[in-house]
Amino acid sequence: MNSEGAAAIRARIDAQLRALHLPGALARYGELAQELGTDEQALRLLDGVLAVELASREQHRYDRNLRAARFPVVKELAGFDFTAIPTVPRARVEDLASGRFIAARETVLLVGNPGTGKSHILLGLSLEAVRSGYRVRFVTAATLVNELLLARQELRVPKLLKAYAAFDLVAIDLCRPCGYADKRPLARATALSERNPCVSASVGRSA
Repeated sequence: MNSEGAAAIRARIDAQLRALHLPGALARYGELAQELGTDEQALRLLDGVLAVELASREQHRYDRNLRAARFPVVKELAGFDFTAIPTVPRARVEDLASGRFIAARETVLLVGNPGTGKSHILLGLSLEAVRSGYRVRFVTAATLVNELLLARQELRVPKLLKAYAAFDLVAIDLCRPCGYADKRPLARATALSERNPCVSASVGRSA
């Protein structure tokens, strides 16, 4: 191995130790690297072991976030037929899939008539967010309102809002127009959207 190759592997090992949050190993690695010198086999072994551990942690994090999202079903954006519903702006959906709106803490509304694929897109965008490492919570409006009503009865609305605030993205499927007699839970839901980036699918007349 030439010196340039050894330097590249050392840099990768350094980055992996930082990603794995191993400050003790990172501090000791400088000395270890000097001992290993340009020993190709030793450097590649350490690089491979760290890569496996990093991949394992990322997979566990993805699995944990996927369970926490509580998707009723898994829907892929790749499975959405844009040609069947040409009114859906494909470029806009693909831009949303990048997750930039989450980083910018923006709220997105998916509005359209029944059968236009809003829930599919909502689930697909949420899944892409999980893949990007974001913590996501998917919930229907009916479930959210029921949770808020119960929390109000049990005097724990702040606790519930704090639990939702822990997510990077809250995806709310409105399913159908809601006509709740008590509007206070909906006001709480509005407060939730002000704390978290949200993406919501609702029934309405598309522009």
